[in-house]
Amino acid sequence: MPTRSPLVLLVAGAAAVTVVVAVVALVAGAPWWLVVVVAPLVGGVPALLVHRHATRRVLDLLGARLLDPDDAPRLANIVDGLCIGHGYRMPRLAVVDSPAIDCALVGHGPGDAHLVVTTGLLESLERLEIEAVVARGLVVLREHMARATELAAVAALLGRGERAGRLVRAFCDPRPVFDADIDGVGLTRYPPALASAFAKAGEAGPPPGPPPTRHLWLIGGDDELRPPLETRIDVLREL
Repeated sequence: MPTRSPLVLLVAGAAAVTVVVAVVALVAGAPWWLVVVVAPLVGGVPALLVHRHATRRVLDLLGARLLDPDDAPRLANIVDGLCIGHGYRMPRLAVVDSPAIDCALVGHGPGDAHLVVTTGLLESLERLEIEAVVARGLVVLREHMARATELAAVAALLGRGERAGRLVRAFCDPRPVFDADIDGVGLTRYPPALASAFAKAGEAGPPPGPPPTRHLWLIGGDDELRPPLETRIDVLREL
């Protein structure tokens, strides 16, 4: 899970561009007042655009498409029940075509939240297992979703290769994953369902998406970003 805000990278990048543009403009003989006005715009506007469009950019990276509740009534009913029962705002629903079993939360805040599930999750899990995974996802909605989304958007600026993956790993700490698993079980009060979903997810294979998105998935994605799935299952079975 991201433990530091990636916005510092956007701010640092914007500041660096501003300084470079200002120096070049002054050396070229531009009026100082024009440099003061233009340089911050050149440095700041791209960073602002990355921030504002992070949600849409990340959904595109995942290959997610929005779901109408009528398209997945069982999922919509489960999410609605959990949100009403525990005081969460209903997120928008989206799906990624993949046999993997996983879900992700994308957005800047509760009003911009998207719960992204794979088709494998919808087709392979029982109702209680889906409820357990969704509950695990809702834990992320309030605490880590915005940072995770910003991190994916910023990392994507480096491309879709391992440079982006290294940046993601630098901002993520795998240790809070256990706490989030336990908090998710606290919503359903049935640890075996989440343990069973994890076991099926391990057999189905890793979720899709380029390195900038690996940390978004709640179950799999990158063994360096979270503890081994077998260990997480063992912890759940001891509850």
